[in-house]
Formats: sequence, C-alpha cells, structure tokens
Amino acid sequence: MNKKIGVLLPFKDHFTYSKAGSASIWIKDFNRKSLYKKNIYVCGNTDNLKDLIEKKNYLNINFSDSNFQSKNKLYIDEFIKLNLKYKFKLIEVHNRPSYIHRLIKKEINSKLVLIFHNNPLNLGGSRTVEERNILIDKCEKLIFVSNWVKEKFFEGLEKKGDTKKEKIMAKKKFNWKTELKTWTKPSRGFVPTPGRAIYSLAKTAFRHPYLSIAATLAVKGAAKPGKYSKGLKFGQGNLAGKVWSRGGKWYL
Repeated sequence: MNKKIGVLLPFKDHFTYSKAGSASIWIKDFNRKSLYKKNIYVCGNTDNLKDLIEKKNYLNINFSDSNFQSKNKLYIDEFIKLNLKYKFKLIEVHNRPSYIHRLIKKEINSKLVLIFHNNPLNLGGSRTVEERNILIDKCEKLIFVSNWVKEKFFEGLEKKGDTKKEKIMAKKKFNWKTELKTWTKPSRGFVPTPGRAIYSLAKTAFRHPYLSIAATLAVKGAAKPGKYSKGLKFGQGNLAGKVWSRGGKWYL
C-alpha cells in the first residue's frame, strides 16, 4: 500500500515526550505495530522539534497568529494546505469533531476517520444531534476508546448499523519485553529500578497456576498434615489457577 495516511492531532496535543496528551500516546502505541506505519504522517504543532516522539514522517504545522480567526481554524486550514501537497488517501482525526466539519466544508476528497477519546457531548462539533448525524453520514469510521464514550455519542440518537462505529479496548497480554520496559526510565536512559522489578516479578509469579497449587498444598497441609500428601492432582485445590493479583491468570 503506497497511499498516504494523514493523522491530525488536536492543536494543543504536542507529539513530544514532555507534552504528549492522550491522542499522542495513543498514536505512538498503535502506529508502532501498524502494517502501514511507513505511510503514516503525524501532523501536529510544536515548537520543540528536538523532543519529538518520532521524527520520521512527522509534519509540523506552522501558522501566524491572527486577531480575526481562532488558532484551531488557522491550524486546520494549514493542514488542508498540507493535504494538497501530500494528497492523503485517508485522514485520521483525534478527538476534534470540529476539524471534521471544517474538512467537510472545504470538500476534502479523502476518507475521514474520527477517534473519540473523551465525552463527545463536551466537544465542539458533536454536542448536538444534528452535528453527530453529520459525522455518522460523512465519516468512513467512528472509533470510540470505550463503551462509555460510545454510549454518550449515541445519546438522543437512534443507533445505526455497526459498519461505521468501532470500539477499541487495550487488550492486556503479558510480554517479557514489555515488562522489562516498565522497570526502566526511558527519558533518562537505562536506569534499573530494582524495587519495581521485584514487585513485578512477584506479582507475575503468583498468577502462575502451578505456584497457586503449591500454595494450596502448603495451606491445607499446614491445617491437616498427611491428608493432602496423596492424590491431589494438578488443577485441584481452592487456590489452583485463581488470580492472586490484578491482571488475570497466566496463560501459557
């Protein structure tokens, strides 16, 4: 796929380590494993280009202040000029339905995707039923980061088919590489944090079903010596395979 994808951040959400908002963090995490990451261009505004999360394929939107127009309008209009140059096949807008309305008004010939991170009823461009109906009709996809956000969007609306709305939930899966990253502080280089590492290992260990079984035997054996020395198979016992901490069972 050689078609370009433009990702538009909210004006005040900087794609930097020091000032990243929820949208920037979401983009960083999801783009990292995207099959199309080479074709994704993140568009935002920052005066600290040295602190960018990802410098490759980042497009900074610069504009001059005006007393007659809001910064958000100037920002989106500069993005429209950028789109003329890059000809994005798909434009992904985060948490700013008002940007979508502006793109529709300017008759942008790109597929539009809108991702809601917060309550749509508190965001300009999706407060009224009419505005939300326009978003449903004009957007290729509406994505909600939680069920609650989705339900707020459809308040007062008759729910349409599921073809244009999706819910994305972060699926937590244990991974040693990911776990190791939580033991360090990337902003200061590789700085071990032994306390966090010990806690994390202990928490993970007690999710393992075999250790849960061992604990079951120890507890019952202490209460009634000899009774549980024979016949107890793996998977039996009150504690076997149960969750000893948050995060769910360990699945092998």
